[in-house]
Amino acid sequence: MFSAATAGAAPGVYLGLAGGRSGNTLSEVMPAGGSSLRFGGGYLGTFGAIIPLGQTAPLRFELQPSIGYQFEDDFVEGGKDRISFHRVPIELLYFANHVREGFRVGYGVTYHSNAAISGKGKTAGFSADVDPATGYVFAIEKTFPGLHDIQSSIGLKYVSIRYASRSFTSEADGSGWLLTFSYFDLKKKPRVFD
Repeated sequence: MFSAATAGAAPGVYLGLAGGRSGNTLSEVMPAGGSSLRFGGGYLGTFGAIIPLGQTAPLRFELQPSIGYQFEDDFVEGGKDRISFHRVPIELLYFANHVREGFRVGYGVTYHSNAAISGKGKTAGFSADVDPATGYVFAIEKTFPGLHDIQSSIGLKYVSIRYASRSFTSEADGSGWLLTFSYFDLKKKPRVFD
């Protein structure tokens, strides 16, 4: 009989990378900036944990808290000047992991703190603080077994979020898809067959 027993499984480490390009451009909410920098894109690195919660064959249920750093740069004036949007996403996601078929589907919330637009060179005058923002996340991943307890995955993550700032003419839509790559280590592998 098939099962996805996780008795004795300990929390594991999660490392993730993601990238995308979506959402409003800076020039849409801050016209004087004249930048094509997008609020829903950039590069994201995350660190967190995977906490097994239980199982109902063939699914294992997992809680994934994480913290990361996300940024996107736009180079203007032939690359001499740079403007960037950076923030610190804190996420809490709940996953259903189909152990036998090797895929995870999850959803949860994200909170973006320490958000700011930073300009250098001629763009220094367009620097601005951005208010903290809360959004929602949907993720789907294809998982692959690895050596020892380490697994990897590739997937897509959709983030629905909007940013506000006193420097904007309107809210900036930062929603969009990110392509994700991750590695995680559960201290004890689930048994796939009884």
